[in-house]
Amino acid sequence: MKTLLIALLAGAALLGGYHYLAVERQAAWQQGYGEAEARGEAKLETMRREHAEQLLAQANAYEVEQARKQRRAQMIEQSYLATRRKLQSRISDLEDALDEAYTDHYRTGPGKAPQPVPECVFTVGWLRDYNAALGGVRARAARAGQPDAAPWPAPGVAAEFDNSNVSQRDLLRHAQRYGRWCQANTKQLTALIEVLNPDEMQP
Repeated sequence: MKTLLIALLAGAALLGGYHYLAVERQAAWQQGYGEAEARGEAKLETMRREHAEQLLAQANAYEVEQARKQRRAQMIEQSYLATRRKLQSRISDLEDALDEAYTDHYRTGPGKAPQPVPECVFTVGWLRDYNAALGGVRARAARAGQPDAAPWPAPGVAAEFDNSNVSQRDLLRHAQRYGRWCQANTKQLTALIEVLNPDEMQP
């Protein structure tokens, strides 16, 4: 009887020990899991904060770059408009010069008195080829006082020998306006390239 009682007590003690170990193991596991979970959450929060800071830095850098580009575009626009005004002023001065005497008078040599220039006849054929050289192949004959003139005569026909009634002064006026157009387009294209592709403008 005593032996049985001892065996029962020993079994109960052993069972209690196993239970205690199981409880301790569970508590240790839960503590370790909680600590690991806390470390994971802290690390995740750090990553989130760093990512948010990175996005904020990128957004600030983008705003700074956009502001710089806008200032540059405004400077280029102001420079372009100033150039356009200079071109307009220069052309106005040249147009005023059309009324100067040297446009329709000349002298035969040093010390000679100016006299009217001889008539310079530009044929319709010559004017046709002149406009064709400037890209106006399909243009109509720009005869003075005839804005609705017939299309250019074909090469080889008698009409290309006709007087176009275009004078030296007409050609000078055309050169002034065409030159202004070319220079304005060049400045505008250059300004556009400077805005869109500034690296291409580097020497």
